[in-house]
Amino acid sequence: MTALDVDAMATAIAARYAPGVLTPPAGLVDIRQATADLPGSITKVPVVLVFVEEGAFRVGGGTRLGSHRWIARFYFGVTRNLERELNACRKWLKPLLDAHLVAIQLGGLVEVVRTDSYRIGQMDYAGRTYTGIELGIGLTTSEAWTPTA
Repeated sequence: MTALDVDAMATAIAARYAPGVLTPPAGLVDIRQATADLPGSITKVPVVLVFVEEGAFRVGGGTRLGSHRWIARFYFGVTRNLERELNACRKWLKPLLDAHLVAIQLGGLVEVVRTDSYRIGQMDYAGRTYTGIELGIGLTTSEAWTPTA
């Protein structure tokens, strides 16, 4: 039986945004880092950081179905010129939303992963304010499950 591995899911989600995976919009630089291993500070932008938000399970019939919520935050840059940065984020939105369209599976127990929401604006990280995009990601897992006493 394969066990649910939240760390592996986080790594797989981050890999969808890794440098060279998505085509940056014309005139904008590629994502420089994508990780779920959260740094103490952001040293290079744009960067995508992946956060686990919550999860829930339904158990029955020898199966445990999981519904998991993740957030991928695209930090475009430290907020200096909000209008320019918001325009750049709007251009980045399509490739970021499409990151999970090519293959909706991550492998293993993960059956489906989809970007299902977004928000463009300012976000804080490690005491600094960045302009960026927050993506909501839904992930569904299915695993054989035999409860123990």
